[in-house]
Amino acid sequence: MAASHPEAVRNMLTNFVTSLIDVGSAEGKLVFLTASDIAVATLRFSRPAFAPAVSGRAVANPITADPSAIGGIIAKAVACDNDGNEVFSCSVTAPGGDGDIVVSIVDVQPGDTVGINDGQLSYEQSL
Repeated sequence: MAASHPEAVRNMLTNFVTSLIDVGSAEGKLVFLTASDIAVATLRFSRPAFAPAVSGRAVANPITADPSAIGGIIAKAVACDNDGNEVFSCSVTAPGGDGDIVVSIVDVQPGDTVGINDGQLSYEQSL
């Protein structure tokens, strides 16, 4: 049987992770990357980046779009604080894929605007 955590612990863990995005002198970043780690677009989190967790889930506050993407095929994303310290990474896919983030288009052209409508982080992993 896998271990599980009570809601209060899941909230604490989620809040800890999301608070790391707010470390530094400015907003954290969500960087969309190609499979070979080339930045396609960089979005800015609000400050604070996420609302407090409820039931182990934290909903992102508004995320500012990148109005002039570098371009490339998005395969993953990294959330970092303003100093570039990685907080977490995740997969990105087009609709119908099973990525942690689903975007309408993964093939971004140079100069495109790349944004995200909503996001949430949850702690649901078992030990």
